[in-house]
Amino acid sequence: MPRQATAAWILLGLGLAAALVQLSQRVQIEGADRQVALVLDYDEVARLAAVTGGSTSEVLQQLCKSASHVAVSEQTWDDLHAVGAFQTWSGAVVPQGYVPSGYTVLHLGNWTKGRQIEAALRAKGIAVRDPQEADGSPLALMPAGRSLLVPTAMLKLTDLGLGYDAQAVEEVRRAGLGVVARPRPALVTSGAAVRGALGLAKDTGARIVVFLGNEVVGNPSVIPDTAEALREFGLKFGWLELSPQFGAEKLASRVSDLVVRTHSIGDLEMRVTLPGQALERYARAVRERGVRVLYVRLLVTADEGADLLATNLRYLDQVRATVQAEGFRLDDPAPTAPLEVNLVLRALMGAGIAGAVLLALSALGLAQLLGWPAVALLVLVFSGGAVGPNLARHFLALLGVVTGASLGLIALRPVEERRPAPLRAAVLRLLAVSAATVAIASLSVGLLSDRSHMVGTQLFRGVKLSLILPPLAVLLVQVARAARSYWELQVEAGGRREWAALMAGARETAEYAVKYWHVVLALALLSAAALMVVRSGNEPLFGPSGIEMRLRSMFEAAVGVRPRTKEFAVGHPLALLGLWLLYRRQKRATWLILSAGALGQASLANTFCHIHTPYLLSLWRGSIGLLCGLAIGIVLVAVWDAVEKRLARSLKAKQ
Repeated sequence: MPRQATAAWILLGLGLAAALVQLSQRVQIEGADRQVALVLDYDEVARLAAVTGGSTSEVLQQLCKSASHVAVSEQTWDDLHAVGAFQTWSGAVVPQGYVPSGYTVLHLGNWTKGRQIEAALRAKGIAVRDPQEADGSPLALMPAGRSLLVPTAMLKLTDLGLGYDAQAVEEVRRAGLGVVARPRPALVTSGAAVRGALGLAKDTGARIVVFLGNEVVGNPSVIPDTAEALREFGLKFGWLELSPQFGAEKLASRVSDLVVRTHSIGDLEMRVTLPGQALERYARAVRERGVRVLYVRLLVTADEGADLLATNLRYLDQVRATVQAEGFRLDDPAPTAPLEVNLVLRALMGAGIAGAVLLALSALGLAQLLGWPAVALLVLVFSGGAVGPNLARHFLALLGVVTGASLGLIALRPVEERRPAPLRAAVLRLLAVSAATVAIASLSVGLLSDRSHMVGTQLFRGVKLSLILPPLAVLLVQVARAARSYWELQVEAGGRREWAALMAGARETAEYAVKYWHVVLALALLSAAALMVVRSGNEPLFGPSGIEMRLRSMFEAAVGVRPRTKEFAVGHPLALLGLWLLYRRQKRATWLILSAGALGQASLANTFCHIHTPYLLSLWRGSIGLLCGLAIGIVLVAVWDAVEKRLARSLKAKQ
């Protein structure tokens, strides 16, 4: 073994040891975070009570057996007008001298609601004043209640938040449920207004806020004030996933220690989602994406033979049981515990990635061309980048993931003679290649295993590239090794000129005349790559088919997690087939099959790039995918072998 390769293994070992330390801390934090809030919407509860003929308090008392919190939204002018909380008078009704231009008289007949409205208006910095006589003395327009002069423009803002219904908050508390406040962002345009709006939320007794609408309070210019107010009032930020709110990502990055990831199925989507599908979504959210607040919408239609209340009670009990079956309990969720990657561990993991890159260079025959100063410089640059800014860490993590996913297959060289047990050799090699992929990918994401990445306030930007680059690297290397000039030069040099042979093979391939089947193959590969990219992520452009969704559900029911389709159904089986052909010393199409099989390794490494997913769950998912892929691959090899023998017999018969 060349000395550079020995040094590379030492560096890789040091990096893996550092990653093990960091990942063990991450696993400990992920295992301890087991509280989930199951939140209902108060307005939906009130509608359910109205439909079923009970009171809201009675319905809450029944629902509290399966829920932990109820969300109470800030009321609007329409909400308060519907309960007769106020009246408005223009200057035509009141003597003109008493109503300044641009103002309307707001008469608050209900004392409790009146205090709520006035407090909310003043908290948000809206100019209100008492009516006065022409000489400036106080004016009582009505013998009962309270009158205010309010800017007329404010009355036209239908989404203006006007505080919280004290009776609703009290009903929630009496039911033994926690309050989740839902502030409205309209017209909260200053630091003082932000503080006032969140102060109103705090006064409800809430410890979690989930902002209403398509933006967060303080967006776009005073988000720093929003973050400061959340800290001051001890409020946790319910960050909605899959339902982007303007300013939410910016706010979350400032308060990662207050973020609780939140999942909800929208009202319109819930009308076309079956209860069983909703249960699967909730389970997947808490198990796989670190969601700790489930905002559960009530069902709007009853089961056959049951009333709507009984249907919802049964449904919520199923949601609760689903969450508990995943090992969680209903409680006030805690934000993710603090976790950082210290500089020493970063430097060691950077050196480990340098070791992985050196091993890849050695497999290509380049490491032998590097002198020790070049090796030392590589290690220094990688270690320095690991302790540097986030961009450098992300680049190193991407480089490590791509290297880990491609190393095992680019190291494959053509065999000189057929192996006696090619299938067993192929299985063992695929297991070894996958273990190397997992190890180096874990080392790479160890660099990013801190709270901000676990919560999702910082994302690994190389997720898509980590799917595309490994198959491309394997394709380029294996195409060169399939060329005649590669073989000729290797035979001539006794296998000691790998890089020169690769360059010769690449030049020969580049000089091939392009044929129609080349174009068709290129288009097919590009289409497959594009489909793979658009189908990846939590919000793919093209979702899975109905059959695939049923398969996912079956896997989740059987083993607790679904393996990735591109691994167990495509990548691993093709990799096993390609290795089997390689060890049988068959050249035709082997390079193409191995390149397609690299998709399995790319997907396996990519699994660990989703850092908000618990590490052990990613490890389990990869293991299940590998085992299933091996099983399918063995069947594929058997079919290939049977077809090959059948064709051979047919040809022999014709001769």
